[in-house]
Amino acid sequence: MRYDSSGNEALATDDLFSTNWVIDVKTTLQPTDWDTIRFPSWDFSGALSESSQYAPPDHPYTYVQASVFIDGVEFPRVGIRKKVHWFAKSHSPIS
Repeated sequence: MRYDSSGNEALATDDLFSTNWVIDVKTTLQPTDWDTIRFPSWDFSGALSESSQYAPPDHPYTYVQASVFIDGVEFPRVGIRKKVHWFAKSHSPIS
């Protein structure tokens, strides 16, 4: 096992994402944060507006706080966001 600079037990990426077994990942977040991820408020047309000539557009996705469990090891305060590029409001790849 590895240890961090404070002497606490620490996991390395290889410890979490071994190729020798299937990992179990569970994510827990507040219902309102889930809706923030599922239904982003960013409007693609805003990226094409006149103001975008002078400054970059706002980032299309918002980070929310969650707890992630990887094979039973809890990471209690992680930031997650939607990563796919899907702007259609009629269908979301996350449901």
